Amino acid sequence: MADYSEVKAESILNREDDSLPYAYFNPETEGKLTWICGYDAQGQITSVFCMDLGTEKDKKSHYLENIDQAKEIRKTLVDNGWQKLRPPEINFNIPGEKNPRPLNRKEKRYLSKKVKQMNKQNPFN
Repeated sequence: MADYSEVKAESILNREDDSLPYAYFNPETEGKLTWICGYDAQGQITSVFCMDLGTEKDKKSHYLENIDQAKEIRKTLVDNGWQKLRPPEINFNIPGEKNPRPLNRKEKRYLSKKVKQMNKQNPFN
């Protein structure tokens, strides 16, 4: 039986330390209405509501002045029954030694392909 090193990708959404980014969905719409709030490329806090209409997505975004506004929105959504968006758990089993080692070229290409597949399924794109 071969030994495997397991690598687990940790989600950055809804961390226990209450830091951004936040991601929630409305279960009454079967997850088609989502809200995500986090920092954009310029470091501003951005709030985005997204409605998946099947063939297209309608997005409404605006900037928030501070994290307290993001927490206020989150509290209001949770009070109205919204739930945390839970991304799928991703584990990679790498054949070889139990000790961590650098990935070889083939493994890097495989991981790159898997990441592209996950991005296609990303509800926030």
